[in-house]
Amino acid sequence: MATAWEVEFGTQSGFALTSVAVMIALVMALLFRGDEKPHAPRIGRRPDIFGGRARGRAEFLVHGKRFAEEGYAKYKHSMYKVQTADMERLILSTKYLNELRSVPGDVLSSVDAQCERHLAWWTTLDVVKNSSLHTDVVRVQLTQNLHLLVPDLMDEVRNAFFVEFPSNQKGIHSVPAHAMVHRITSKVVNRALVGVPLCQNEEWLQTSLGYTVDAFTISGELRPLSWFYRPVAYLKLDARKSVKRRLETATRLIRPLVEQRQQPDPKHVDVIQWMVAHAQTKRDRLPAELAHKILFLCLASIASSSMGVTHALYDLCAMPEYIPILREEVETVLTEHGGWTLAALNAMRKLDSFLKESQRMNHPGLFSFNRKVLKQITLSDGTRLERGTFVSVPTYCIARDAEYYPSPLTFDGFRFSRLRESSAEDSNKHQFTSTGPANLAFGYGLNACPGPDQVLDITVVLASGEVVIANACQNSDLFTALRGGGGGTFGVVISATIKTYPTFSVLTHTMGVIPLSNTTLSRMINVTASLLSKYPILSDAGFAGYGLLGDSSIMDLDVPYVYGHTFSLVLPSSTSSGGNAAVERAKSLINTELVKDLLTYNGSEILLTSTWASYPSFQDYYGTGGSAWMGATNIMLSSRMFGKESLLNNSKNLEGMIYTTFTTQDEKSLSASRTAFLMNLVGGGKVLEPQSYTSMQPTWRKTYVLNEIITSWLADLNAQEVKDFQRDVAIRKTNAMRELTPGMGAYVNEALHDDPDWKENFWGPNYNWLKSIKQSTTRKKSSGEGNALEARDGLRTQATS
Repeated sequence: MATAWEVEFGTQSGFALTSVAVMIALVMALLFRGDEKPHAPRIGRRPDIFGGRARGRAEFLVHGKRFAEEGYAKYKHSMYKVQTADMERLILSTKYLNELRSVPGDVLSSVDAQCERHLAWWTTLDVVKNSSLHTDVVRVQLTQNLHLLVPDLMDEVRNAFFVEFPSNQKGIHSVPAHAMVHRITSKVVNRALVGVPLCQNEEWLQTSLGYTVDAFTISGELRPLSWFYRPVAYLKLDARKSVKRRLETATRLIRPLVEQRQQPDPKHVDVIQWMVAHAQTKRDRLPAELAHKILFLCLASIASSSMGVTHALYDLCAMPEYIPILREEVETVLTEHGGWTLAALNAMRKLDSFLKESQRMNHPGLFSFNRKVLKQITLSDGTRLERGTFVSVPTYCIARDAEYYPSPLTFDGFRFSRLRESSAEDSNKHQFTSTGPANLAFGYGLNACPGPDQVLDITVVLASGEVVIANACQNSDLFTALRGGGGGTFGVVISATIKTYPTFSVLTHTMGVIPLSNTTLSRMINVTASLLSKYPILSDAGFAGYGLLGDSSIMDLDVPYVYGHTFSLVLPSSTSSGGNAAVERAKSLINTELVKDLLTYNGSEILLTSTWASYPSFQDYYGTGGSAWMGATNIMLSSRMFGKESLLNNSKNLEGMIYTTFTTQDEKSLSASRTAFLMNLVGGGKVLEPQSYTSMQPTWRKTYVLNEIITSWLADLNAQEVKDFQRDVAIRKTNAMRELTPGMGAYVNEALHDDPDWKENFWGPNYNWLKSIKQSTTRKKSSGEGNALEARDGLRTQATS
């Protein structure tokens, strides 16, 4: 019989302890259970509360390649789960990439994925979550100015090579290859990031290289440990103190540079200059924050680049027969281009192919397209990706799949250059830096969508009266020209065979921003510029349509000027689950990127309208279209193609450009004219993939928005006044757009038919090729200026129609 002591402190205490133990076990089970949604098969060990996760990590370190190959062999076209060395992953088939590519970052995040992989809150790599300043600058300003950077980078390569690889009298010198390449790469990367002289400062170089080593040391030491032990282990790591010292050193070294760069200077073509110029927050302007972001960029670029170059160097040593061929190409191209330029690098097709093949055979990792699901995603086939899921794609196995690469285990250095030569249509697809489901080393590009590329063949009447069929096999040059240049230029198209697709439903968003009485034109231009800077995000998500800033006579409203747009989205599936998920994503994107900021001013400065409409089929949507006239008999047009880099996060420059294009030079012009600024949002997808067969201006392939100035005069003007109007539109206003879009082109220009830059604006490098096609189709051979002018007039007719 139990005593009072036993009842009080024995049995009851035992019951309480048992309850606590059960609760702890339950909590541990909840914390450490493998997420089984979706219900995908598993490769390797399943994580559990009894050490399964730790053993799974250890097993993957030893057998990871075998696990990846087994999973790919069994589930290439679906998905599987695997516990990797860092986390539980859901490995997806490439068939899901097009769909996932358009999911916003607040739903499917690469930043959160990288932070989790590399334990960013311990390694200090979580600086990437403070803002996107560094990635925006790299994506926009760095990309836009690569042509200016190439000579400087090559200068740094030469200087670094002679320092790191000194010659001797015997002409032979031995060095550890990767160490040498790593140092040279560090100097070259830092030349682009911080410029001279800091990129050659030994203390800065040691700091940037050491930061990478320390960060990876911390993540490597802590990753095998459970979350419970990591804080204690972290405090004992020498690398923790080292990271702190390196951040302090970097801040000290970069502070004077930041102070010097406060005033823009064209001679400073580097990332730190652009970061200083484009920093929007107080935090981003701090030298410590800028130094931290620069160190992150060093970490992200130096290690992977140097490893790729080292592998290529080893491949050359193993296969020296490639050396004379590559050397001959490099020397020939440099002679043709007058030295190292971006165009010269693009022309080195065999070198490009060798590097791409080396990367394919020495892939940097088993998986890529690493993303973390932040909000539940329902795919078009009904598959649900739950919040917290880490998804990847099996890049290593794809690179060794005979479906994508014949004889995949054989090194073929010129595999991709031959593909580029044999298929003009797919030429750029096989470049080293190109992306796609079979090549994810640099991420993944935009979605494919129907367009001119869906034409199969064309029947056309030539100027001679001959009826011919043009397709990829017959009259292929004419076929290519017609698909981009239009039948009115090269002949009369009487029929065409075009691919068809199952009909899909369409979602549209219409928004109007109407100024209230106290709102100025400057404020409306500010709003328009802010919205226009978000257009690339909409294009990447699949939207297309038109935006307009116009005055009252054009919009038929009793206000001075308004902004309005209608964007449409073809839904990926007609099923309720996929359709509803796509609709919710689309609405969330529009509300986040466009509507949210405007709500602050709704009712005080503007009147905002935002409506959605859906159509069961594309034909139903298309049938709602109408036409509107400006009510003027004299209209002048000019246009400019805008790429992503000139739009995204560039609202300040866009504001100045719109102000110039939307306003006139004097009061007389203001009273005698009406202006509209039309923003044509080009749908994301195939049109944005560079293709050598583009007939019209090749920059269409990277155009996100075609901006048009539409100006009309309502009063009776004399000939000189009309000409002044034309020149104002064609020169002053058009130049404002050109300044933001170097290297891009135009579509229409009816303001000045004698535009001196018409050839470059409308046709780029394609003019001579198209002229030869036109001459061949009219059965005339070029015999002087007369024929050249005839060809010019023919091409210009299409450009201005």
